[in-house]
Amino acid sequence: MGLFMDILEDIAERTPVPEPSAFSSPTPSTPHEPAAEEYPNYQPRIQCQFCGQHFTTNETLNRHRFERHGASYFYIRVNDTPAKSVEHLLHSLQSLQIISRGNDDIDITISVASKQTRLRLKPNQSLDLLRELELDRNYHGEICITGVLGAYKRSYHLSCNFPTEQAEPALQEYDDIILKAQQPLLAGKYPNIECLSEALQHVSDRGVESYLKGFVEYFLGYRHEMMGDWPAAKSCFETALALLGERASPLAQTATAILAFKMGAYRRLRGRPRSRFSAAVKFLASPRQDAQPVPLSSGCQRGVWMDEFQELVLRVVNHYYARDWLAADRELRSAPRELVEEPNNHLKLLIMTARVAEALGDHRRSQAAWRELLGYPDYTEEARSRIT
Repeated sequence: MGLFMDILEDIAERTPVPEPSAFSSPTPSTPHEPAAEEYPNYQPRIQCQFCGQHFTTNETLNRHRFERHGASYFYIRVNDTPAKSVEHLLHSLQSLQIISRGNDDIDITISVASKQTRLRLKPNQSLDLLRELELDRNYHGEICITGVLGAYKRSYHLSCNFPTEQAEPALQEYDDIILKAQQPLLAGKYPNIECLSEALQHVSDRGVESYLKGFVEYFLGYRHEMMGDWPAAKSCFETALALLGERASPLAQTATAILAFKMGAYRRLRGRPRSRFSAAVKFLASPRQDAQPVPLSSGCQRGVWMDEFQELVLRVVNHYYARDWLAADRELRSAPRELVEEPNNHLKLLIMTARVAEALGDHRRSQAAWRELLGYPDYTEEARSRIT
C-alpha cells in the first residue's frame, strides 16, 4: 500500500497564486495629485513597485500587478521538503534547491559563513544550491537566503547545527528482529511491531535506538495503510525516512530507497544505475526517459518488505521497456482497487495508463489519462502535448 506522492510538494507548486507572504503586498499609496482644473494637462504617474512601470490610474496599476506580477514568488526546498522561513536542521544537507514561479526575475543574495553570493533567478527556474555554492553536505553553520522583487523581499534562515555522527554502532545484529517484525506482512497480516518495541526497552545506544525506531515507524506506516488511514501512514513514513536515512546498514538503506520511491522523492534514487528503481524513476519522469529493464529480484533472503502496488509499478515498467505492452497492460488491469484509491498510487496508475495505452494505440484510454494528468503540475506540459 502506498504513500502520498505529493508529500514533498509545496502548496505553492500546486496552486498558481502563492499564499500571503512578504511578496504579497497592499495597493501602493497614491501620490498627491493636483486638481484637474488647476493643471488641466496633468497626467498622474503611479509607479509599479515591482518593475518600475508607470500608470495613470490605480485601476490600470492594479490590473497590471495582478496580470504581470500576481504569481511571482520563490521558495526553498531542503532535503526534498519545502522550507519554513526559519529552519533548524536535524540532519545533513542532502539537497538544497531554490525555485521561482511567475513572470519576474528575482534577485537572490545568499550568505554562507563570511561569503556572499548574488544571483538572478529567472522565472520558473530551479537551482541546485549545493552545486551552485559548492557546499559540503555536512556543512555546519548558518545559511541566509534573501530574495528581492521590486520593493519587497523574503528571507530564509537555515541553521545547520545537526549533531555529527559518531562511529556507526553494530546495527546488523538487530536485523533478525526487524525481519521477524515484517514476517506477518508476507501473509497479508499486520506487522509484529511489538518485538521491536520490546527490543527498544533494552537499548541504550542512540544510534541503535534511532535504527529500531525508524523501523517501528516504517511498519506502523504499513499497518495504517492496511487500515486505510492514509494521513497516519504519511506521518509514520516521513518519520521513518528521517530516522533511517542517516543509517548505513543495508536494511536501512533499502528501506530508505523504498520510501523514496513511495513518496516520489526520486532525486534520492537518481545516479543509482543498479537500483531496482532506476528504470521506474526514468519512466515516471516527465518527459519519460529511455531505460532498460532491470532485474527485480536480487536473490537476497534478507530484504525489506515492499507493498504490492510498488512491485506492480516495477513489473509494468519492465514490460514497457521490454516493449511487451500487452503484458504491461495486463498488470495494470490487475492493480488492487483498494490500493489504487490512495492518491499517490492513483497518480502513478494514471502515468502508467497514459503511456501503456498510448503504446498500444488505445486512444480513448490514453487520452482520458492524459486529460486527468493536466491537473498535476509535474505532468501538465507533457499532457498538453499528448492531447489531440
